Amino acid sequence: MGEYALDHHLEGEIAVVEVRGWIEISTAPQLRETLIALIDEGHLHLVLDLSAVVFLDSTGLGVLVGLLHRLRSRDGSLAIAGAKDRVYQAFQISQLTQILTLTDTVEDAIVAVNTGAASTASPPCSIAAGGRNWQRKTCGWRRCRRSIAFWMPCPADATCSGRPS
Repeated sequence: MGEYALDHHLEGEIAVVEVRGWIEISTAPQLRETLIALIDEGHLHLVLDLSAVVFLDSTGLGVLVGLLHRLRSRDGSLAIAGAKDRVYQAFQISQLTQILTLTDTVEDAIVAVNTGAASTASPPCSIAAGGRNWQRKTCGWRRCRRSIAFWMPCPADATCSGRPS
């Protein structure tokens, strides 16, 4: 296990959260608490600077998915900046690159938030499902029975029950 540090500052209305070190089972709760506190304070537009993060496990990915859902329910936005090497691979393998906005720099992430490109709106139904953890339903996205990690609810205008398949 490596070191972990977390700082944040404001760039206009955007909260930029700088994370350093390892995001894993022992540090993810602190990250979650900090991000929830920012949202509860009214900071609904976030940029996470992961350029100094060297390791990200499934617990950390779960925190980011939870953050996305929390922001989505409040019309917020989220962009991830600077994910490199193994950290970026974690986003690719989990296919979170399809639902999260990832940029090379904090400046690009701020532009994405300001222009609406980092919106947390539900993905359109035409996005192809990837991997065996997702099933495409006529009413939107739902979790497959084999998936225990991620569940994206169906769009609000869907006629389905919204329960996992």
